[in-house]
Amino acid sequence: MSHPLIQRLLDELGYAEVSLDNHDAFVARPGLNVLFFPGDPAVAKDATDVAVVLPELVAEFGGKLRPGVVTDTWPSISKKSVRILTRHRNGRPDSRSR
Repeated sequence: MSHPLIQRLLDELGYAEVSLDNHDAFVARPGLNVLFFPGDPAVAKDATDVAVVLPELVAEFGGKLRPGVVTDTWPSISKKSVRILTRHRNGRPDSRSR
């Protein structure tokens, strides 16, 4: 992570660091798992905005959201995640998302 607001999510708030190695285990956990793909904040200018708003969303949902910050090569993991997150809830396929 190259921006303090994004690094704060990991260091201070304890959000999970998600990579290609642990992605499948992260999205298989029970509950509603949310992945933040910050990319390069110098290129994706809204990444820092999301880094500020995400903790507010997590708090608003009363701990029901389980946030993770993707720290690996995000283009290769994002296609896999979109497919998994749109079809899985609580670690199982969710027919409502089709």
